[in-house]
Amino acid sequence: MARSALLNHDLPRNLWAEAINTIVYIKNRLPHKALPNMTPYEALTSKKPFIGHLRSFGESIFIHIPVEVRSTGIELDARAIMGQFCGYENSDKI
Repeated sequence: MARSALLNHDLPRNLWAEAINTIVYIKNRLPHKALPNMTPYEALTSKKPFIGHLRSFGESIFIHIPVEVRSTGIELDARAIMGQFCGYENSDKI
């Protein structure tokens, strides 16, 4: 799965760890036959997982540039840069 995620978006192979972490993150939020009517995440936390934030690994995204980092005095400068999605944070706070 990780190889497929990297090759489908022509991403460098040094992102293999991020690809595997993302796949594990997603698989833990999908139903599993060993857990009837439950996901691994739900079995661990006793809460239904929120999946509204899930994205495809490698898809194009916009990355917000914080106000503190932007150039001052120029209103028309970019407020975001283009990037590719390479994984989720290690936090439960979304």
